[in-house]
Amino acid sequence: MTDHFDLDRLRNLIDTRQRISDKSNEYFRPYVDKNEALQRRLFLGAMDALLDATEAAANFQHAVGQNKWANLLACYGFLQALYVQQDAVWNVSKALRLTWTPFEEERLVYIRDLRNRLWSPSEC
Repeated sequence: MTDHFDLDRLRNLIDTRQRISDKSNEYFRPYVDKNEALQRRLFLGAMDALLDATEAAANFQHAVGQNKWANLLACYGFLQALYVQQDAVWNVSKALRLTWTPFEEERLVYIRDLRNRLWSPSEC
């Protein structure tokens, strides 16, 4: 079976990203302080990272093969995608002036720690 690029799925992601951008214009418009542009860029950058990391994590199974070292790298990449997702959600929270960090969630701390231990310099 040959995997192929799903153009419809990409269009849906682009459409979703555009709807979020449009909605964020409504959200950030009431803020008139000079940090508005920074908050908006933080929000949109985090949303881009969230979409990219989600797509990467969703396609993890395509990276697994016969080579154990390549599989280890793919596993690290999957954990890194989860790490990026957490940071992206954290940045969305900051942009919307919410108080939340991934360090408040036991399971998220476990994932971050696992990723760090898997690829720590002391193990190389």
